[in-house]
Amino acid sequence: EWRTIISHPLWVDQFEYRRKSSVIVINGIEVPEPMREKPERDTAYFTPYIATGFANVMGNIFEYYTIDNDRLNAGLCHLTREAAELHAKALLSFTKKEETK
Repeated sequence: EWRTIISHPLWVDQFEYRRKSSVIVINGIEVPEPMREKPERDTAYFTPYIATGFANVMGNIFEYYTIDNDRLNAGLCHLTREAAELHAKALLSFTKKEETK
């Protein structure tokens, strides 16, 4: 069971610890923080793709092209497919129509 530390911790050898990833909040949804620094050339990365109205992901290779830099500066680059998909879902939450029964 993971617990959030709310004060200075006392380290106990019998427990395991991890650092919680940084997140951003989009329309109330926590999304892993996008990449902020240029990765090494040929690094695989993923971006949210919502043009179809569904939470899709595009896989890319960072080649230092203008499009790669533009996506990075826009906060759209993630190192995992799952993070980019969650980002896409969060973006769609602004405009997605509630399904009626």
